[in-house]
Amino acid sequence: MVAKKPRRVRVRLALAAIASLAAFACFELFLRIVDPGSYAVLEDKERFTEEVLERDEKGWLRLRAGTTSSYLGHEVRVSAQRLRNRVVVTPKPAGVYRVLIVGDSVPFGWGVGEGEEYPRLLENELRKSPRADGRTYEVINGGSPGWGLAEEFFWLESTGITFEPDLVLHSIINNDIEAHPKAPPLFLTDGLRRIRALRLIETIVGRIASEAGDEPGTALLPEHVILAVDRSREVCAAKGARYAVIDAFERVQEEGRPERRFPLAVVEHMAKVGVPLLDLALTREWVHSHQVAKNDFHPGAAGHAEIAAKLLPMVHALVE
Repeated sequence: MVAKKPRRVRVRLALAAIASLAAFACFELFLRIVDPGSYAVLEDKERFTEEVLERDEKGWLRLRAGTTSSYLGHEVRVSAQRLRNRVVVTPKPAGVYRVLIVGDSVPFGWGVGEGEEYPRLLENELRKSPRADGRTYEVINGGSPGWGLAEEFFWLESTGITFEPDLVLHSIINNDIEAHPKAPPLFLTDGLRRIRALRLIETIVGRIASEAGDEPGTALLPEHVILAVDRSREVCAAKGARYAVIDAFERVQEEGRPERRFPLAVVEHMAKVGVPLLDLALTREWVHSHQVAKNDFHPGAAGHAEIAAKLLPMVHALVE
């Protein structure tokens, strides 16, 4: 009779374990069907990032040459030149006026399909107005996810300028300059993170353990931005290309008046040295109403169409 007690304990423990596993499985099934945390988008984003991006021997982030992937159901093709663009012919044909757009994931077209990126839409609109000299407009999409001012400058200097652009448009947004938010601590492997219940636990623990705020020292001072602008302008001028900046900063409302988030000292310096600033005047409301997904604030196809429409008259003023 004494031996039956340990056996009952083992049976109860086994039943408790089975019940716990069943509850865990049901919770996992709930997260996969209902997906209140939008994990499907997050997982799609992580897969896409891994497929289209890589680091070179110096550790710089770049597009993976010749790859095809998809995000949110939209196909993305990267050329052998590491561009989301048709092959760029070099030397530049005599009958071409070339516009190069340098930037990050926004001009790249993160979250939109082929042909919906605003550089391609801008090219389509520019071609509707023939140039007096007979040259055809060509817009090169030099955007890459994950780039900041440093990556954009070094790519322009080493690669972009070799495409012989007549005009370089440098898109600068908030996260190129502002401090980076602190990343929550991660303790799961990539494989375990695919189990959404475990990922939810990791997220909760991370929020409890991490401090709110930004990483100290990651923001760029105005003088750093001015240096990047000046160096980019010099690279362009040496090859006979005009340089301009696209202000893609999100604006905020303060006391009923729009406030520019682009550093004022940089704006004043660009005016002094003659660098045109193409202001998209994007409001926070615009950003939220055009985002591609609940937890992805990149603009969708409609947003890219509006950006192209805003840029068109400003670009016309530069190229005519």
